[in-house]
Amino acid sequence: SNAYNMDICYDSSIDRVMMYWRSETNSNRPYVAVGEVNANGSITWGTAQYVTTYDRAEGTIQSFGNGKVMLVSKYSWSDNQYIKVAIGVVNASAKTIAWGSEVNIGTGDEPRSCIINSTHAFITWRQQNASNGMMCKIIEQTGTNGVTAGSQLNPGWSSFYMGGSHAKPTYNSSTNKVVITWRDTSNYLKGVVGTINISGKSISWGSATNVNTGQPNYTPN
Repeated sequence: SNAYNMDICYDSSIDRVMMYWRSETNSNRPYVAVGEVNANGSITWGTAQYVTTYDRAEGTIQSFGNGKVMLVSKYSWSDNQYIKVAIGVVNASAKTIAWGSEVNIGTGDEPRSCIINSTHAFITWRQQNASNGMMCKIIEQTGTNGVTAGSQLNPGWSSFYMGGSHAKPTYNSSTNKVVITWRDTSNYLKGVVGTINISGKSISWGSATNVNTGQPNYTPN
C-alpha cells in the first residue's frame, strides 16, 4: 500500500514482468515483484521483496533480457544523494529475484536509464553541484550480478530545470546513438544526441539544441 515512483519492465526471454516501487508505509523501502501474464490478461504476482532496508526516493527498472534486470535508484529523499545500481537474476518459476550488491555510481537526483545491449546500460541523473547540470554513465553488467561503471560523462549542458524534471534517454541500436531530452531553465525542451563507444564506456556528444514543439513548459517523463 501507499506505493510511489512505480516502474515496470518486461523480459520476453522468460515471459515475466518486473515492477518496482517504493513503499511509503514501510520506511520508503524499494520493492520489486515478478509477475506472470496469464492468457486472460491478468497477472499472477510473486511475493513482493524489498531490495534493501534503506529508503529510496525514486528509481527505474530495466531488463537486459535472459532473466537479468537492473534497478537504478536514488538513496533517501535528501537532495544530492547516492545514485545506486543493482543487478538482479530472476527465477521465473518462483517469481523471485536474487540481487547483487548495490554500487554507487555518483551523487544527484532523478535517475533515468535505458538498455544498450544484453550487458550494457546508460544512466542519467541531475547533479546539483554542477550548476544543476546532468551527469551520466555507461555501466556494464558483469559476472552473475556485478556492476562495472565507466567514467562520469557530461554532455555539456548546465541549464536544467529543477524539481520533478528528468533527462529521459533512449537508445537506437541500429545507429549506436543515444538521445536525451530535458526541460531547461527557460521551460523549453532540449535534446542532444551521442554516439556510444561501448567498449570504452564513453560517448561522443553533438550540440544540445532546442526541440521546436511550439509548446513551452514541457517536461519529458
